[in-house]
Amino acid sequence: MKTGILEFVHRLISRPSLIGLGFFAALCVIVGAGRLESFDWSSMRFLQSFGSKGLDCFVAAFGYLGSAELTGLAALFFALTAYHRFGPAAALAVIAAMALGTVIELAAKLYLPQMPIPEGVHRFCRRSLPGGFVHLDTPNSFPSGHTFRSVFLFFLAARLWAPGSSSGRRIMAGAAWALSVLMAVSRVYIGDHWMSDVAGGFCLAWLACRWPLLENTALSKAQVKLVS
Repeated sequence: MKTGILEFVHRLISRPSLIGLGFFAALCVIVGAGRLESFDWSSMRFLQSFGSKGLDCFVAAFGYLGSAELTGLAALFFALTAYHRFGPAAALAVIAAMALGTVIELAAKLYLPQMPIPEGVHRFCRRSLPGGFVHLDTPNSFPSGHTFRSVFLFFLAARLWAPGSSSGRRIMAGAAWALSVLMAVSRVYIGDHWMSDVAGGFCLAWLACRWPLLENTALSKAQVKLVS
């Protein structure tokens, strides 16, 4: 276990991780300075120009995949799978990556000044859809927690359950990318996040995907190269 913790720390301070953290920090500075406000407005208007009642309901339902409840349960399940396949260090790394990414997300939402999202841009499904049980009001929306959590778990699933063939791994990676882009776009379309928010969520997810220790076999190493 001690070796696994040291390996996790090594990955955390590795060159790719530090570069990714630097990129995220630069994005925070740009967002905080208001440099992306025009882009955020124009991208939201563009996506919402395709709006319809049916699409609103689909996007609202799809958004539950990134909810705190579902992603928390999924992270625990993935950690158990990692424990079974790779040992306790791998399970701990999955939980640690999710937790660390969440801490960074909440810190940015609490302390990074950002253009607020007006209530008038939110789109709703008029059908009765169940609400989430876990919701934390924060003064800012950067980065998108839905995007961070779901993208992290989509690609983690692609690593844990990728088939043995290269074509199967490409299909899994392609599915992870498709679901990730759909989640990111849906958050802007529904009016819950700016495009800069989902970019920040993607950046955090990319970092978190590099931290878990799932490279104990030649097969998993190939998977990491494919989906990282």
